[in-house]
Amino acid sequence: VGLRMLSIAPAVLSDLKASIGIDATPDGLATCHPYVAGVRECGMLPHAPSPRSSEPWRTYAEVLYSGAMDAATTRQILEYHQTRQGSGVQGSRLKLGVLSGCGRDISCGTYLQTFTVHGWGYGLLQAGLVEPYLLQYLALSAHGYTRGTWIAPETVPIDRTIVAPPFCPPAGLTAPLLLKWLLLFEDPHTHTLWFARAVPRVWLSEGEALQVDRATSAYGEIAFALRSALGSTGCVHANLTLPLAWAHCQSPWPCAPPGGIALRVRPPGQLSIKAVTIGGRAWLDFNASDYTVRVNASHLAAAGTLDAMQSIVVSFGL
Repeated sequence: VGLRMLSIAPAVLSDLKASIGIDATPDGLATCHPYVAGVRECGMLPHAPSPRSSEPWRTYAEVLYSGAMDAATTRQILEYHQTRQGSGVQGSRLKLGVLSGCGRDISCGTYLQTFTVHGWGYGLLQAGLVEPYLLQYLALSAHGYTRGTWIAPETVPIDRTIVAPPFCPPAGLTAPLLLKWLLLFEDPHTHTLWFARAVPRVWLSEGEALQVDRATSAYGEIAFALRSALGSTGCVHANLTLPLAWAHCQSPWPCAPPGGIALRVRPPGQLSIKAVTIGGRAWLDFNASDYTVRVNASHLAAAGTLDAMQSIVVSFGL
């Protein structure tokens, strides 16, 4: 059954993209991607065919969580809700970068949705929209949770004089998921395993250190650490501890990610990558403007590579 599903997935994805393209509706300089098929409206639908059809904060989050959206479409959906409000909606549907609404009535627009927006964040990160992703994560952490805990209600009224809805277990999982993904994220299409894809720049200020232990991935347990010496030597040191099985894999699973790995090192300020060494040797597969170092799957399987990955030095300059 699994192989059959994989075989038909490309056709299903193609049909989905075609359907999205048919309903896309220009609205000034932005493009409306309706949240109900066949209804060219991104605002309020007072006569929606079902309760769920009047909950765009749920619909957009779920479709982005599918991983099926291409980056261009995700950017258009984000841009629309950053710059347009749609008929019947009070202000932008994004409040502090978080999808808002309340039950069947999206016109209220004053409740931050906490229990579904992990899907919105997933789509933003998949599309490489790091700053909008971080805005949602930090805003949700600050305003959607009981301070110092993972406890969150189902939705959070922006007007704090209003009593919040009851405690909701799924809502308590949203911020932890967003934190996990900004540290370790697998692209669902390229199957590249990303390290530190959306780590805030300030986390790599001089003297700062970041360490992740026993992180789960589809390819085994991962650990990694970053240490900044930007102010003293202009470098960030990275240690990636990867599964030993990657070096001697005899079966399709668990091997190294087919899309290899990508390490993103985003420094504060206007610095860019000037050089990279892995295991003391110069490494040329990096993107200076994107702050990304890449190692493909074949290199990961080569003798000595896994040991070398524990000593990565990324040098920066203006």
